[in-house]
Amino acid sequence: MRRPLAFVVSAFVLLGSITLPASAQDFVTPKSTAACTNLGDFGVNNGQLMTCQGNGGSLTWYLETNFIAGGLCSSWTPGDTSTWAELQLFLNGKWVTQALPVALTPGPLCDNTRINSSIPWIALPTKVADGTKYRWIKGKSGNDGHGGKEYGKGYADPVFIYTKSAMTAKYLKIFRAVVSPVYGPSAYKATMAATQMPGATPTTTTIPTPAPTKFTFKAKIPITLPVPQNGTISFANAADNYAQIPQIAWQRIQAVISANPEASIPIKITIGPNTKTTEEPILNAIKREYRLFTGFSQPPTFSGIVFGPADEKWAETKVFEVLAPIGYVSSPGHDQGVLSQLRGACNIENGTATECFGGNTIPVFLKKDGTPLRDGIAIYGVQAANGYDAWTTAHQYDGPMTQVNHEFTHGMQYAQFIGVPLKSNEGDRSAQAHHASPCWFSEGQANGIGIAVFQNSLDAYLAVRDYTVTRPINPGTTVSLNDFSAAGFTNFLTRQDPQVCYNPSVNPDWQLGYSVGMAATEALIAIGGPQATMALLAKGAEGLSWNEAFQAVYGISWSQGAEALGKVLAAEYAAKPLKK
Repeated sequence: MRRPLAFVVSAFVLLGSITLPASAQDFVTPKSTAACTNLGDFGVNNGQLMTCQGNGGSLTWYLETNFIAGGLCSSWTPGDTSTWAELQLFLNGKWVTQALPVALTPGPLCDNTRINSSIPWIALPTKVADGTKYRWIKGKSGNDGHGGKEYGKGYADPVFIYTKSAMTAKYLKIFRAVVSPVYGPSAYKATMAATQMPGATPTTTTIPTPAPTKFTFKAKIPITLPVPQNGTISFANAADNYAQIPQIAWQRIQAVISANPEASIPIKITIGPNTKTTEEPILNAIKREYRLFTGFSQPPTFSGIVFGPADEKWAETKVFEVLAPIGYVSSPGHDQGVLSQLRGACNIENGTATECFGGNTIPVFLKKDGTPLRDGIAIYGVQAANGYDAWTTAHQYDGPMTQVNHEFTHGMQYAQFIGVPLKSNEGDRSAQAHHASPCWFSEGQANGIGIAVFQNSLDAYLAVRDYTVTRPINPGTTVSLNDFSAAGFTNFLTRQDPQVCYNPSVNPDWQLGYSVGMAATEALIAIGGPQATMALLAKGAEGLSWNEAFQAVYGISWSQGAEALGKVLAAEYAAKPLKK
């Protein structure tokens, strides 16, 4: 994703500002084993579900370690007891409806002023083994009844896979909560009263854990690993020669492109009727990157939708015409996700785009059979103001147009995971790639590779990269990077948790991936070549952690590599500081 940082707003940031309906139940934050008042009350503590249960003659808060979090967006008006989401587990060859449900709402994702979208957490009556299949359907049959009706056409697909670790994800901490009639709160309390009388101790039954199926995957990597450390720039001398790194990185990318054969992969570029640009420079830029990564797993086709502000509404319809032939399965959730990505490339006021400025690689959603799409899809918002006269020949080598390859690089990142099954907490290939690398690398590689591939002139590359690596952060935000010593930069590179660092509401440092991340990735390109950076993700697809992948690709530990990169960044930013 590439856009001016000032316009980036995450849905997660909005959660704290949403005002819930007056009739919504406020959730307490209880401590485990602390006294509670009403049997069956619900609570949240540090992102974990709690219920008020009988224990040794009194009522105490009980930490639920066995529950399902997630599900569908089912609209619910406070007081309505006729509609709910129903959870089913696949046990002993059949789908079994679960009782004991609890529903929370996260806020604005499907919310309006009076109706809240319920994403249920359901406490389960049995212990669920990792690997158990589950699904959500809609129930509707009067007060607290079971309708068992499918939520919408085909909604029972996809089927999810339960893992305990996915149920304790850190993002659950941000949920605002209300009770929703999932199975019905009165039925829940009645069941609790019957099974957890004062004096009773919570009991569970255990379902045997199925034997895990081992999955092995061999990634396509066309270079020998570890890469040799005998070039002009090495980890040992990079800091002393930091000023040469940009030129050497650009030259190494051009050398690989020249050495590899032409790409013969179908590319379709669709341009808005009022958008000032032509196909040729876009096609040439994408073909160059296909050529750069010959031998790696690549998207079998690539489609780009290019539009300026006058064509934003046109693009909202056109994008689904482009997606349909490659097997995209339309659903309210998928369609809204696509439109959110598309609208995010522009500044929209009162429903009308006033300026477009960035691009997005559309997540590769699941097909009907549960497998992810393989094709690359990107949307490009063409800047028509702020000193740029669209993507015309006169400006085709300016910074904004380099997003062509920035977004395509994201598509290449995702393509390394083609053939790797999704985990329960991964909805598409972008999540797989994100989980395999720290956040600074995701955007840093997209800039470090993308800008150098697009700019086939060294002078043009140096001009754009100098602006990019020093670009300011969003006005009004604070990042944790305030120590510009070698140790400070090393700490920045090593502390990011791939599971949570992509969430802007909890990690403002993500925006430094475009600048500091690019400078770090540029050094890796100068040291080991551009293909080594993609090999990091390919090894991640094989199941290696970032530390293991780095060792396999560069032949040194990640701690050693990060220390060397920290010294490079300290020298780089002492000479050219980040802009305020």
